[in-house]
Amino acid sequence: RIKVLRLGNVRKFLQKALEPPKPHAVDASITALQALNALSATTKKEGDEEEDEELTPLGYHLAQLPVDARIGKMMIYGCVFRCVDPCLTIAASMAFRSPFKAPFDKREEADKIRRSISNGNLSDHLTLLAAYDGWCNSKKRGRREGREYLSKNFLSYNTLSMIDNMKRQFKELLTSIGFIPRNPSADKKRRRNNKKVEEDKSASSPYKILFEERRIDASDGRPYTKQS
Repeated sequence: RIKVLRLGNVRKFLQKALEPPKPHAVDASITALQALNALSATTKKEGDEEEDEELTPLGYHLAQLPVDARIGKMMIYGCVFRCVDPCLTIAASMAFRSPFKAPFDKREEADKIRRSISNGNLSDHLTLLAAYDGWCNSKKRGRREGREYLSKNFLSYNTLSMIDNMKRQFKELLTSIGFIPRNPSADKKRRRNNKKVEEDKSASSPYKILFEERRIDASDGRPYTKQS
């Protein structure tokens, strides 16, 4: 954010804070952002003076996302490599505990089912992705099927629901910065609904009655009501 707002050198700017962070913490953060290729490398000028780091194109986009830089990079790379949906699922899952449950009296059975969901894959992220996709597919067949899938595979409904909600928020963030195109039909429907709400508010407004006025038409002498 400091770089986006062009507030100068990061270290010098943070030292002006009421409670400035420790220098080694700032250096560690800068090093982490450089490792993500969000900041350019620090170089030395003549006289051992350090040159200020600059935002890379990736860093500029990451600064627009209010998420951890590592998660933001995963989201953006998912768009770049056309695998945004699975990347958003994995990114959203990183904010919560595992949805897999392991009851004390059925731990071996739960582990066996988890291995079957992973289909031999050793990645926890890909295993979670398979479980999430299986839940979404089961929900499409009906609410009962969705509950049965969760029960049979020892999965937490609350955790998967939170992941699903976070995934939707991540998708909206990417849409807001232009990485995911807006859905024209959805926008049209949203505008139509907003217009209907405004019309309903206007129709039920008490002020319409307060500002009605009875008048007589000068041409034919008939009474009429004027609204303002």
